Amino acid sequence: MTTNLRLFIAIVLSIIIWPLSTAFSQWERSSTFTLGPNKMISSFANAGGYIFAGLGSGSFISFTDSIVFRSGDGGESWENISAGIHPASAMTLKAWEDTLYLGLYDIFAVQNMYKSTDHGENWERISADFQYGEVFSILNYNQQVFAFTDPGGWIRSTDNGASWTQSIAGLDTLPSKPGAFNHFTYKGENFYVSTAKGVAYSSNNGDNWILPANSGLPAFVDGRITADNLFTIGDTLFLSGAHLSEGGFFISTNDGESWTFLSEDLRHLFPETLVRWQGSLFTGTDNISYNDSTTGVFRSDDNGDTWQSMNEGLPRLPQAFSQNINALQVAGNKLLTGIYGDALYNYSLDSSVTSISATSQIPEDFRLQPNFPNPFNGETTLAFELTTPQPISLTVYNTLGQIVMNRETGIFPAGQQYIRIDMNAQTTGIYFYHFRAGENFRTGKMLLLR
Repeated sequence: MTTNLRLFIAIVLSIIIWPLSTAFSQWERSSTFTLGPNKMISSFANAGGYIFAGLGSGSFISFTDSIVFRSGDGGESWENISAGIHPASAMTLKAWEDTLYLGLYDIFAVQNMYKSTDHGENWERISADFQYGEVFSILNYNQQVFAFTDPGGWIRSTDNGASWTQSIAGLDTLPSKPGAFNHFTYKGENFYVSTAKGVAYSSNNGDNWILPANSGLPAFVDGRITADNLFTIGDTLFLSGAHLSEGGFFISTNDGESWTFLSEDLRHLFPETLVRWQGSLFTGTDNISYNDSTTGVFRSDDNGDTWQSMNEGLPRLPQAFSQNINALQVAGNKLLTGIYGDALYNYSLDSSVTSISATSQIPEDFRLQPNFPNPFNGETTLAFELTTPQPISLTVYNTLGQIVMNRETGIFPAGQQYIRIDMNAQTTGIYFYHFRAGENFRTGKMLLLR
């Protein structure tokens, strides 16, 4: 019997007789911000040191008078600042400097946009010389405000919302694409908008709009392009695939002339939001087929080439749309989202994104947490606590006893530490890890699902 095989058998036996502690849950439910039946967080915004959350409804005829909430302590506590806003469903919430814009859905109202210049203490209903109806998305940038409305279509203000026009050269001829919360984005001084003919852009403050070729985007009914939510990350445009189509993200680095499908990991999922923290991207999705089993929050550490689910700790509630994620917000080292009909949840980014990190508190005993998440797709993380600086080694075996990873990671300082296990080169299956910190020895089992 070879040495590796004997060690492998010892590891398997130790797993049977050595109880691992319960895996920790990264998502934590807020006790100060519950949503109530049929309510969801549809949008977040930042302004003046505050985080703002807009509440929407899962019903087209069920509205609420608790529409906007505000937190001044990074999402720990929240207050309702909806006084002065008529009962409706929040669709979008945008901030530019100290001005907030709120777009509402209300089939009974003819004007559904508000703004606040004092961080939500007071709200002013925006009037126009025409009926613009529901407001699905807003872009405000340097006194320019654009909105997609129904039935008003594309509307524009050049004086920070004081007056509005429906005449936008090049844009008023392009059909809209209903259903998205993020039609607009900007990069440098260029504005971009998603339409039913693809992504258009303006390089002169929105006075004129150009529709490029948009090659690579799939067509839909009547030649319309399945383009919905639009985001900018660095110099790259991210466009979410539309309902009833391929889903996932398409990206463009040449102002929409051509697009490339980004990742199979999100195919048939519809990204509703996209945020960045340090070197990682996070997206919240719903499911094109309205099957919630695969929706939720996903993370990419390679600019969107691959995505991993990070839904451990989020509830799977029985009602429809319970796992659809409409909004994400980074608050310090936390990621915030809302679960339909439930509450706000927060996720500690330090333990998921940083491959090695530490806390100043020194534990009394050595501890190793089970890998998280488990099962996982591609990468998983081990959290451990050291009483003194220790050399760390990690060996991973497959079910045949073969070594698939052997890492000597050097000496880690005392305190709470994290190490990421990259299994992207391996196939689906059960794996066993042998973790050593100085004289401390632990083993565990993990399940890789591709």
